[in-house]
Amino acid sequence: MKAIITISFLLFSLFSCNKEKVATAENIPVSEKNLNKKTLDSLRSHSIFVQENENILTRIWVKSNEKRGNFFYSDTLNVLKISKYKFAGQKLNLIKEIDLENAEWAYLEIDSTNIKTRKTGKKNYLFLTYQVSNIGKAMREISVNFSMINVDNITDNFSLQYDGYPSDYCSECIRGNFEENSKLQSSKLAKTALHQYAKTSKFIYHPSDEEKNILHFKNYAEKWQKDNDTDNNFGAGYYIIPDVIYSTYYDENLFELTSASEEFVENENYKVQSVFRGNLVGFDKKKRKYFPIIVESCSHFCNKNIEFVDAKKLKITYEDEQSFEIDLSKIVFK
Repeated sequence: MKAIITISFLLFSLFSCNKEKVATAENIPVSEKNLNKKTLDSLRSHSIFVQENENILTRIWVKSNEKRGNFFYSDTLNVLKISKYKFAGQKLNLIKEIDLENAEWAYLEIDSTNIKTRKTGKKNYLFLTYQVSNIGKAMREISVNFSMINVDNITDNFSLQYDGYPSDYCSECIRGNFEENSKLQSSKLAKTALHQYAKTSKFIYHPSDEEKNILHFKNYAEKWQKDNDTDNNFGAGYYIIPDVIYSTYYDENLFELTSASEEFVENENYKVQSVFRGNLVGFDKKKRKYFPIIVESCSHFCNKNIEFVDAKKLKITYEDEQSFEIDLSKIVFK
């Protein structure tokens, strides 16, 4: 299930990766004396990466009306570009330009600490990481793209995408899955190189081998959503309580896994944690076990108040004053 509430301006395509565009020649007339000083300094100051090789200059830059730092942009359209120029006397000619990313109604953040150049095979490649997240309330999903670009032939480029949601298990990272396009799958060299490069990213969650198991307690949210056949990551909205909820008992203290603000309610049978705009997690005092009750997260409208109405029933009231009751004794454990 994707977000159930949308906003009209986000009906535009969110991402358009690797769309090649051959630019028309652009001439920048400057005097030979001031060519390096003015033009090159301007290009460098507005670039993420610059490489000069004899009479060829290659740069990566972002076209955006809202630059919020050297590596962070926010606009209705942020275009990540790679451009190749040739020096010809008193002119600097743009001979090739490719759009690596068109991020609409989005924040675009470049990982300045993870820009690398290295030889892969017999070619010189630039490796670049950038993150795209959405402006507005409709979607919470975040994408991290890992790009591999031949700086001598910019049409020779590959990308690996990782899609997910904010995670408590690392600082300012997302937790999700890799998506490989057909172009990447056709190149074993590029696929191996980009997966190795992605291992160094601070933007994504890197689980241990043990944590990759769906039964590991840190994966309780993923297992709950799989068991209940749902995806409750909303931009704005909340989970509609089903007639039957499936859950799992854990010995580990699930209360300690969140860094978000929280509140607790309890009675003689249960203690329940409510995470701000997030999950409900219970503790069965008789069984001495922890278990997820509801797994959900959102940016707006899904914060809730909780209270016990009797020894077994929990009442949930959302921000729009809609209320639901859950009989904790009727949760099905698997």
